[in-house]
Amino acid sequence: MVSASFYPAIVYGGPIFSSYHAAFNLAKSDGCSVVVLTTNANDGRPLEVEVDRKVSLGNDFWCIYFAQSLKSFFPLNLLRGFFNEMRPADVIHIQAIFNFTTIIAIAISLILGKPIVLSPRGCLGDWAMSHRKIIKSLWIFLFIAPVARRVVFHVTSIQEQNEVLAMFGDVNNVVIPNGITPDEFENIQLLSKNAFAEYFCSTTKNFRDEAADVSSVIVSMARLHPKKGLDILISAFAKYLQGDPQAILAIAGPDDGDLSRLWDLTVSLGVSNRVYFVGMLSGSKRLEFLANADVFVLPSHNENFGNVYLESLLAGTPIVASKNTPWSLVEDYNCGRWSDNSVEAVYQSIRDVMELDPLVSVRCQNLAAKFTWESIAKSFIDEYARLT
Repeated sequence: MVSASFYPAIVYGGPIFSSYHAAFNLAKSDGCSVVVLTTNANDGRPLEVEVDRKVSLGNDFWCIYFAQSLKSFFPLNLLRGFFNEMRPADVIHIQAIFNFTTIIAIAISLILGKPIVLSPRGCLGDWAMSHRKIIKSLWIFLFIAPVARRVVFHVTSIQEQNEVLAMFGDVNNVVIPNGITPDEFENIQLLSKNAFAEYFCSTTKNFRDEAADVSSVIVSMARLHPKKGLDILISAFAKYLQGDPQAILAIAGPDDGDLSRLWDLTVSLGVSNRVYFVGMLSGSKRLEFLANADVFVLPSHNENFGNVYLESLLAGTPIVASKNTPWSLVEDYNCGRWSDNSVEAVYQSIRDVMELDPLVSVRCQNLAAKFTWESIAKSFIDEYARLT
């Protein structure tokens, strides 16, 4: 597996978790071993890991963090390391498109005659391609399109499959979704709404004691970036507050350049005393954040899958997902809403979800149970076996 960055570089969001869990569960499968080739990139702060050597992350699971960031020139040790480790491999599985590790891995794979699986990880969506469009289009024209019929594209949804086919024509592809680990939610602490506010929001700069009298808890979790549509959510929440003035909105995730704009929006809408940016959450705290909410909302402009929607469902919390994501299933299971990406539509969807019956948690978990990493790892192995 080749990736420009890898766990524990969680600052890069969902794809880091997806690639890690896929690799970990593949390595648990009989007859399969996984070596991840990556860098110690971590958004300008290199990971504190052993570099340029094979590190064991579990049985039959290794990772080599080459001592480079994505902004640095790639030296010979990375090229040599990639070549040496890829030579005995049966399959090369490359994560993402717009980075130099992808180009290096494709070139070496072709030289060695290795089958290639390429996971775009959401970077071919309309919204993603609209930013730096000329550079991205040139990158695809020079490096990806010429080999598109030599690789198998791994996509996580029909939506992403359509994006690949629209970009490259009738190329080989396989749909394998991301997954979840059900036992992560077995010992989650359940909190009252007031306790939730105290636990997650009391350290934010705008928290006041009187804000702890909470009627409803709405949450979101994403890196703070314009792609995630959090401005739409905040505006929809401001409207929702008119009918439920003791509700709170808690947004978890690292700042990716949008925090100042989002904070200014809460001030301009007069809701800064009910909206809390709680920062990055990890481990059990992340899961408790999702499990103790009334509804999870993320009106993203584009997601090829969106692991956090699935995590929320597994936690028993219904979701509001935008129609720019592949989560129409929540309508079929009546455990959320698949909403247009407008303030009015998101507001109405929040209201609808708040009125769902008490069995909604069971329906959420029943839907999430269809996506286990164990079964997904088997799908990957079946595809790898087909290629070898």
